[in-house]
Amino acid sequence: MNKFYLTKIITSVIVMIIAIYPVYSQDKYKKGVILLKDGNAIISEYTNDKDTYFLRNEKKGKSFRSDEIHAIVSEEYYNKIKKSDVWKSSIDSLVYFDASASYQWQDQKTSEFEDLSFRIVKISLLLLTGFFYYQSNLANQQLQRSYSGINSNEANANFNRNYTNYQAFGLLSLLTFSYTTYRAYIRFGTNENMESLDIPNRNLMNLEEFFNRQGSSQYNYKNNLILTFERSF
Repeated sequence: MNKFYLTKIITSVIVMIIAIYPVYSQDKYKKGVILLKDGNAIISEYTNDKDTYFLRNEKKGKSFRSDEIHAIVSEEYYNKIKKSDVWKSSIDSLVYFDASASYQWQDQKTSEFEDLSFRIVKISLLLLTGFFYYQSNLANQQLQRSYSGINSNEANANFNRNYTNYQAFGLLSLLTFSYTTYRAYIRFGTNENMESLDIPNRNLMNLEEFFNRQGSSQYNYKNNLILTFERSF
């Protein structure tokens, strides 16, 4: 009796593993835009094993060597670069007080942190510049009201101090905004190493369209041996 129940339990566990395994195996595949070094851009599900990338659709798949691929980006990023240009990236940096880090392909958290950091710095510099400008005006008015020889030295020192701070923070603000605007211009459509991804000059296609362009001899009708156990078609 015990052996019967034990066998039944083991059988149930095996069935559950077989049923659940394909779900986990699908997680090995991601969806993105594969930028090939030959200038093509393919939107597809993909997975990789060492130096090989495998792309697939519902019926077919194809393997690529890693040295054939320039980069893999998200569809959202690809469309953003396609619909924008270097000038919009630069203007956004000015308008939104950030570094336009989202126009460069890198880790999303890194982009968000960089934009937030520069936004805080820019706003702080502008506030400090405005504050010392206001203080300079007040000090100038006090200096004009002061009588010669009566508190004039103190008023003059107060004006010079605030005016110097106003100039310093004004210059820092100008340099910071200039730097981020220039950087937004040159980083547009690049990877984290500042290498151009050439997205504006690429045409996006799905895997089926790529097959049609390359010819039927390029098809792989099922996963290669390395990936057979990850998911079958």
